[in-house]
Amino acid sequence: MTSDVLIIGGGVISMAIAIELKLRGAKVTVVSRDIHAGATHAAAGMLAPGAERISDEAMQELCMRSLYLYPDWTRKLEEFTSINTGYWSCGILAPVYQDETTEQGEKGAKQEKSERGKETSLTHSSSPTYWLEKEAIHQYQPGLGEEVVGGWWYPEDAQVDNRALVQALLTAAKSLGVEFKEGIVVEGIQQQQRQVVGVQTSAGVLHAQHYVLAAGAWSNSLFPFPVRPVKGQMLSVKVPEFVPDLSLTRVLFGEEIYIVPRRDRRIIIGATVEDVGFTPHNTPAGIQTLLQRAIRLFPQIHNYPIQELWWGFRPATPDELPILGTSPCENLTIATGHYRNGILLAPITARLLADLILEQKTDPLLSHFHYSRFHTKSSTTPMLTYPTLKTQNSETAARNLELSTLEDSPLQIAGKTFQSRLMTGTGKYRSIEEMQQSVVKSGCQIVTVAVRRVQTNAPGHEGLAEALDWTKIWMLPNTAGCQTAEEAIRVARLGREMAKLLG
Repeated sequence: MTSDVLIIGGGVISMAIAIELKLRGAKVTVVSRDIHAGATHAAAGMLAPGAERISDEAMQELCMRSLYLYPDWTRKLEEFTSINTGYWSCGILAPVYQDETTEQGEKGAKQEKSERGKETSLTHSSSPTYWLEKEAIHQYQPGLGEEVVGGWWYPEDAQVDNRALVQALLTAAKSLGVEFKEGIVVEGIQQQQRQVVGVQTSAGVLHAQHYVLAAGAWSNSLFPFPVRPVKGQMLSVKVPEFVPDLSLTRVLFGEEIYIVPRRDRRIIIGATVEDVGFTPHNTPAGIQTLLQRAIRLFPQIHNYPIQELWWGFRPATPDELPILGTSPCENLTIATGHYRNGILLAPITARLLADLILEQKTDPLLSHFHYSRFHTKSSTTPMLTYPTLKTQNSETAARNLELSTLEDSPLQIAGKTFQSRLMTGTGKYRSIEEMQQSVVKSGCQIVTVAVRRVQTNAPGHEGLAEALDWTKIWMLPNTAGCQTAEEAIRVARLGREMAKLLG
């Protein structure tokens, strides 16, 4: 049995796994750069497998199983730590506007009942759902906007105070003896012959018998899984003390907006969905959009004072499903890509992966979330591992096989697929025309561009923006010609903006 596990990441997923492993007798270390930097701190804490209307059956099953674990899971955490996690089985209301569809009530109700089965027959992959007409929904939740003509009621959906949950998990983990190495940057995963042999960090190389990658939106920097950050901006308002009662007692899950009331009179409003990499900070446009949508849905909050603004980065995969289970390395387990459902999926992820790591017990559900679903071609040489080479001849054969497989398989970078692995430059040609012909003849889909030379109109770089069809070619900016680190950073940022302008 593995008794020494190192977990990379400091979010709710990694801490839940750490506690589960520790309770089963493992020695656990968690390495984290900043537990407040990821998606956990920035979430709203909705437990909403119903309101999210998840279409994937395996994901639906995973979410429902986790939802059913929540009452007992949070109760045990609260008893152990004396910290209230804010778990609240308040249900979730999803209002519908007139301009979305006037027929959604009758048609949608019939379809929903058909898809979800019988309201009286609940399975793990479904939950009861009810359609409320206009009069009923406004009576059930007073204060909704006049444009609301009906809505869905998901009585089994719930919420938890994500920040309180993190504090409870952290307190429990430390009390149980989980070792935390905070403020440490993981720089790389050392691999040999399908084994992780160490984790290189800013504090030196760390070793364990088994490793878990649960670094959220940062996972892709350590292993080439298609996980990218999706930024979400959020804010909270506070119900004034002169308002005698909390008028909003249900989570409102609207069109591109959600409003989550807390028992301490806070109301959480979120969240934008921005594919802008790790661009930080709140923006006026983002906050204005959230406020406009929130006020339309629940008008009385327009007079409530703003309490806090923040943002975070969700870890998204191309199919918006998590990556769970084994990896190309025999002693590395993956738990990342939870996107909008990290808080919800924490207890089930911890249970399934602890079974896998300590007992080699694989739940059939995990097969639906394996990393291999993003690989279009198989290879006898495992991805990103060193094959065992016994002779010079076998070494040559293995390399030839690896190269031939590599040439035929598509290249995936940050969720984008390229059929050609060839990257060509755009500089040092005798003319723009010659460069255009070279790019076309090569069949490449990625070209490198020296941003500084484009900026200064260096010879051979004039008119580059108009020279190529950027709907077919992906630009990879570089910092050639820069003399200092500061200049390189500035030019890299210019390259990013140039790429945006080119679409």
